[in-house]
Order: sequence, then structure tokens, then C-alpha cells
Amino acid sequence: MDMSSYKLTANKQKVRAGDAVTFRIGPGSYQLRRSDLQSEPVPVSDWKTSDATMLSRAGAIACNHIDIDQALHQSIQGEDFDFKGFGEKIARLGLPSDMALIGATLAPEFLDFAWNQFWYEQVVAGKRPDPSGKWSRKPTEEEKAAALRKLEEMQASAAPTIEAAKNSLLAGIKKSQAEMAARKNTTRPDGKKITPIESNLLILWKGRPEEDVVKVMGNPDFNQAGDSRFLRYTKYWEKPGVTVIGAQGAVIGGEAGGYAECFVEFKTKQDGAGAWLVDDILVRSTYEDAGLGRQRMLCDDLAKEASR
Repeated sequence: MDMSSYKLTANKQKVRAGDAVTFRIGPGSYQLRRSDLQSEPVPVSDWKTSDATMLSRAGAIACNHIDIDQALHQSIQGEDFDFKGFGEKIARLGLPSDMALIGATLAPEFLDFAWNQFWYEQVVAGKRPDPSGKWSRKPTEEEKAAALRKLEEMQASAAPTIEAAKNSLLAGIKKSQAEMAARKNTTRPDGKKITPIESNLLILWKGRPEEDVVKVMGNPDFNQAGDSRFLRYTKYWEKPGVTVIGAQGAVIGGEAGGYAECFVEFKTKQDGAGAWLVDDILVRSTYEDAGLGRQRMLCDDLAKEASR
């Protein structure tokens, strides 16, 4: 988005697999040498540039996350996943069409995934390194019980974090769906055309909680009707008229007054969980003897506030 004009344009600078990418090791990074060892922290690094295959592919995924997300959603067909169609879409970014997908898992599972993907023949032949001897023998009943207790403890301690992550992910999905819906819609239910300012604000706001609106815009003029709430924010400019009357009571001069007003109104509705989310945004203005420029200035000011 161009923050001076509030216009949205497509980003033509696509990062493709094979391009050199700029990267660094961020805070919280770690490495796991073996699944029976503790993870080891990795220090934060400076920014570097590389065209190494794995780093370049990681850069293509990170810098085209919207394309990847759209490819995933378009490939979900009911309970099936169109692997071929997904492969064709990511191949346009230079990524392998047979790139394997893996969900969020524990670090040891990432390690097992890597072995089974990259060194499959060694795994099948039983030649995977086993320095601890724990993978080549069956665990005892005591070891099984101890492992289950430890797993239960880990699950109990991680439950609040997992629940928070689920809520955050759900909110992100809803926001993404709202943004896609906002891009498709160019008219309102009553047939009136959505203005460019309204369209851009809908992409930023549709599906977000009502509380976010108040945090950014402040306390609104509030109204509720039926199943909808309306949060209105108004800016206005007024210049009173002046009339000069002479000593004999006659009007000898003066200056006309002027008035201009612009408001942004957020309409919110409840979702299935009872949360009030932004459903629509209305921007309207009026002026009288103030000039169109004054009216536009007020609307631009409100748009800038809402775009923070």
C-alpha cells in the first residue's frame, strides 16, 4: 500500500527459488543434533546474502507467503488435497512441484521427517546412526510408563500455549478470509459502488475485532440497531459567517461562512463465538461553501488514522 495515496498495487518484485536472498539467524533459534538430546540455542547472526539452494527456497516461501497460502486454500477440495494442482502453483515460484508438506510438529519429529525424506534408503536399510542405542531395542515397561508420564506433563504444561496459538491462528484465518472477500466485492448489498478509500480500509479492517477499532481510533459515537453495531468517527470544519452592519442599521459588508464534514463508520457483527467483528466500513462527507478541498482533507485525515 502507498501510504500517501492509500492505493494498493501488486508487488512485481517476486522472489523465486534460485535467487540470492538476504537472511539472518533470528532470536529463539536452536539446533537438535539427536532426538534423545536437549536442543542447543543458536546465537543471533548479522544479515547475510546467499544463493544456497535451501536458503533460496526458504526465501521464496517466506517472501511469497500470500501466494503459498492461496495455493493451499485453492488445493483443498472437501476432504481431499489436490497435490498436483498445488505443485503446479508453487512451481511458478521456482519451487519443486513435489515439495513435501509438513505441519507444525515437535523438534524430534522434524528430525525424523528429514531422515525419511532425505536419507530414506539408509532408514529402510537400518543404517540410521544410533549412538545412544535407544532406537534399536524395545523400551522396557518402566521406560514406557516414564515416557508416558513425561508426555502427559508436557501436554498439561503446553495446553494454555496451544490454546492461545489456536485462537491466534483462527483469528489470522478469519482476517485472511475477510481480506480476500473485501478484494472481490466492489459494490454494497444495496447496489452502491464501494469507494477506493472504503475498499482499502475494508482490506485492512474487515474481520478484525471491534476492540481494535477503539484502540486505534478512540471512543466512537456508538449506536446499535438489530444485530449490528455502528462506531462512527467524525471530523468537521466550520467557519461562522460574519455580517457587518453600519451605523444606520444597513448591511455594509461581511463574509460567508463554511462547513465541511467527513465521517468513517465501522459496522460490526457478532461471529459464532459472540465476538464483534468489523463487517463493513462507510465513508461519507458533505460540505457547504467550504470547497471540495476542505472536505477531501478531512476524509484523508480520517483515512490516515484508520490505516495505522
